[in-house]
This record gives sequence, C-alpha cells and structure tokens, in this order.
Amino acid sequence: MSTQYTVEQILQLAPDDASKKSGKGLAKATHWVTSGYNELAIWGECKGSGSNPYQTRIDLQNMAFKCTCPSRKFPCKHAIGLFLLYVQDISVLTQSDDPPDWVADWLAGRAEKQQAKVSKPAKNPAVSAKTQAKREASVQAGLEDINLWLMDLVRSGFNDLKNRPYHFFEQQAKRMIDAKASGVARYLQSFASIVNSGEIDWASNLLMEMAKLHLLLESYKNIEQLDPALQQDIKALIGWSQSKEELADLPAVRDQWFVCGQYTENQPDLVTQRIWLYGQTTGKFALLLNFAIPTNLLSLDRQWLTGATTDAELIFYPSAYPLRALVKNRFGNLDSTIAVGVKQIQAVYQTYQSALSQQCWFNRLPIILEDMRLYKHPTESRWGLQDAVQDSLEIAPQFADIWQLLAASAGAPINVFGEYNGTHFLPLGIWQTYGYQPLNAL
Repeated sequence: MSTQYTVEQILQLAPDDASKKSGKGLAKATHWVTSGYNELAIWGECKGSGSNPYQTRIDLQNMAFKCTCPSRKFPCKHAIGLFLLYVQDISVLTQSDDPPDWVADWLAGRAEKQQAKVSKPAKNPAVSAKTQAKREASVQAGLEDINLWLMDLVRSGFNDLKNRPYHFFEQQAKRMIDAKASGVARYLQSFASIVNSGEIDWASNLLMEMAKLHLLLESYKNIEQLDPALQQDIKALIGWSQSKEELADLPAVRDQWFVCGQYTENQPDLVTQRIWLYGQTTGKFALLLNFAIPTNLLSLDRQWLTGATTDAELIFYPSAYPLRALVKNRFGNLDSTIAVGVKQIQAVYQTYQSALSQQCWFNRLPIILEDMRLYKHPTESRWGLQDAVQDSLEIAPQFADIWQLLAASAGAPINVFGEYNGTHFLPLGIWQTYGYQPLNAL
C-alpha cells in the first residue's frame, strides 16, 4: 500500500485548532515510549500525566483511531501527533508485521464488527411492511397539511414575513419531522434562512424554493406514474432512506477515487458531512453523505483525506442523476493524479442544465475547472473565475478562503474543484505545483 499522506491531509482530521497545535507538538520521537507501523496500522505509546503511557493506534485501511487517553476529541491530539510523526520521520518508527497484542486485538475486533454488519440477519418482511405502511400514512397526512399551509402563505403574500419570528418556519419543520418527512423539514428550515438572509431579492428566492417544494409534494402524490429512478429521487427528497442492505445487490463501480473536497454543514440538530470523489478512470463524480448529531460526531467518516486517491468500490444510489454513493469495499491508497476538468464556463452551464433536465430538484453540480483566472468586480466586492474567452462564474459569497485562493494563484491560471448551484461557484480545492490544496469552503 502506498502511503502518500501529507501533513496538510493529516491536519484536516483534527477536530479543532487546539488539537492541530497539540498534535504538532507531539510529532517528536521523544514523546513516544514505543512506536511502530505496518501496512495495516500505526501504533505508539505516548508519555502522559499518568503512570502508564497512552496507547494510541491508527487503522490505515479504514482511517480509524483509538487512544486510551481521557480526551473526548476525535481523533485526539495523540493520534494526530503519531500520524504526523509517521509522515514526517517514519525512520523513528519500528516496522513490524507482528504488532503488539493491544493493536492486533483492536484490529481483529474491528474486522469482526465489520463482518457482523455484513452478515446481519434479514428483517421480517411482515413486520417491515406493517412499519412502512404506518409511516406512509404519517407522511401522507403531514404532506397534505403542509401543502395547505404553503398555499395559504402564498395567497397571503410575503410582506409580513420579515416580522415573523424565526420559529414561524421552525414549527412547521418540526411537524414534518414528527410526520417522518425530514426532507420536507429541511426545505422549511431553508425558508427561514432565505427570509433572514438580508438579500434584496429574498422574496423571489423564497418563491422559487416554495415552487420547488410544491412540485415535490405534487410529484409525490403521483409518484407511481413516474420513472423508477425519479421515484427514488422524490422519496429521498421527502425523507425516505434506503438501507445499505437494500443497496447491497446493486452493481458496484470500482475506480481510483480522488478526494476532491469535503466539508460539514451545521444545523442546530444535525451535522451533515459532504465528501466529493472523482473516478480517475470512469470520470464519474460521487458524493458520500454522513450525518451526526452535534454532540456526537463519531459517525462522521474520517477515512477520506482530501487530495488522496483510494482504490475502492462504490454503489450509487438509484437516481435520475446518480451522484450519492456508499462505499462497498476499500482496497488501499494510491498515488494521487490530476483530474481532467472543463476549460469553458459555458460547459458548466450546459452540464448544469442537463442535470436539471433529468432531476429538476438538482442543486449542486461537482465540477473541475481548468485554466481559470481570478477576477474582482470593479465596483462591488465580488470575486469570480474567468475563462480564456472572458466568460465568468461568480464565487459564492460565503466562501471563506478567498485570500488563500489569491495567494495560491498569484495571478496565474488555476485548476480548481468546487460546487456550482446554478448561481455561484463554491471552491473546495486547488491544484498546485506541489500537490492538491483543500480550501476552507464555509
């Protein structure tokens, strides 16, 4: 297995700046009583405040961490420090095919748990059908109520919405969560953000999003008449989910998947992790989605390091425009290569329009742009990317790393990956002479 990790990639794993700083401080051999590695794992015993050193171990195959320190951060500073030491000065670690028992037992336990997930007994079909019918009735009742509320809101107009409290929409969102239609709840939560965005055209944006929701609700009423792939999209947007067991029999796509970018979106009761992959052979993009509650982020995926390439099999969720995927198998990390992008802004518009024609609720297009120059609007504080024929794409106003992008480009053409939402481009990573650099999107 090729271990082409970089310091920047490892620091991405740190849960906060304090962990980064502490991890860097622990990336010295003098802090470690013992340390070792092989193709599967890295391990070490770090001096701590107690009588016994902290036992730290890292699963390289699945990018998992465990440490006996009392820290609630994940990964902890000891794991960050050990990983940095491995990358910066591997010669101080002992290579061994026979790791200590506390490492071998941990790896074996992880393998057993993974196997147990694969061989989990099938659900009782009768019980599953009864549960699904009960949920379907709850969803239908909830959607009927919210459709009436939506029509009343449009008829009464938007003039008074600015004076409404934030929970005006939040209350409706909670009703949809109770009705098991969490996807509709997210739409309603976004309405509150639009009203309070401060943008001049907030009313137009709100009406457009309400129209999308209305179309979704009407489509769900007539779902049996639609194409099967589009049916899956509509059910997912409403809030239905497919289990890994249901998807297991679908064909997998094996490729060398380059990690283009990742970030998390934080809501009061939910953290969403988005990881974008690009298949070097197939030219396919894939989106890995993970969800967690704010007080427990352990379910977020730490396996994928931005700028790294992994040989893996992915299963794509059924969709009229397949992007979301889940991981079936990982076979190890590879040397990273540069992905191929588009050189004309017009190609971005065309690709986005094509996606919309297949799935009209589509709103985030992954795209790699080549040979783009940064430009600043002459009279407004807006930045954008421009191609060789002067067509331009405005950078999303919430993009937090514009100065890093400016420094990296230094006025020269750049190759950059990001998301296009039909209006703005959100940069997530840039190719440089020394490698791929992730960008702070939000």
